[in-house]
Amino acid sequence: MSKLPKTTNLNFGIIAPAAAILVIIGVAGYQFIDRGGLKKVDGVDDACTTRSFAEIGGPFELVNQDNVKFTDKDLLGKPALLYFGYTYCPDVCPTSLTYMGAAMNALEEQDPKLRKEIQTVFITIDPARDTPKKMKEYIVSGGFPSGLIGLSGSEEQINKAAKEYKVGFKKVVPPNAAPEDYVMDHTSIIYMLDRKGKLATFFSDQTNPKKMAQCIAALDKDSKH
Repeated sequence: MSKLPKTTNLNFGIIAPAAAILVIIGVAGYQFIDRGGLKKVDGVDDACTTRSFAEIGGPFELVNQDNVKFTDKDLLGKPALLYFGYTYCPDVCPTSLTYMGAAMNALEEQDPKLRKEIQTVFITIDPARDTPKKMKEYIVSGGFPSGLIGLSGSEEQINKAAKEYKVGFKKVVPPNAAPEDYVMDHTSIIYMLDRKGKLATFFSDQTNPKKMAQCIAALDKDSKH
């Protein structure tokens, strides 16, 4: 497997992975879940198999890259990975999606059946520029997960989906740039949903792909019991 690109310095105030997780954990009302029933799995981080946060995620209605309605109910019945970003993102988003792709490759070797079932989803936080057509062109970029679903929608729909997943974002115009050349500061987290559409865990955007695959397989196996 080719070496993954390194994430560059976050020049425009992109919320770093660790800070993003702290933002999520710090929001009032989150519920700590003890997964004490899940046996320790060799090679799987304890953080994967012992905790998650319940009150993240909820209903949304968007459109996919073919401009067909896609809702949270379309994720039911299969595990899913979700990432919020935008196609004009200079480094963090493509790096995160490349890590997700590498994790899916590792899962293919570990559990081909599960890899075929899992849905990978990229939700834009920049609907003004990320039309379904733009998303369709972007999601087939090299290194991204095969079968990646790209979701867009109206500003109102995107704001609702982001709010459900506690994703923070803000438009920023870099110094000396034209207004249309803005960037989006945003949290950078990969969410894993179980087959019931509930948050199972989350990963930083630089989680080791092999460990991510092991965690996904362990949590999915546990959810069936």
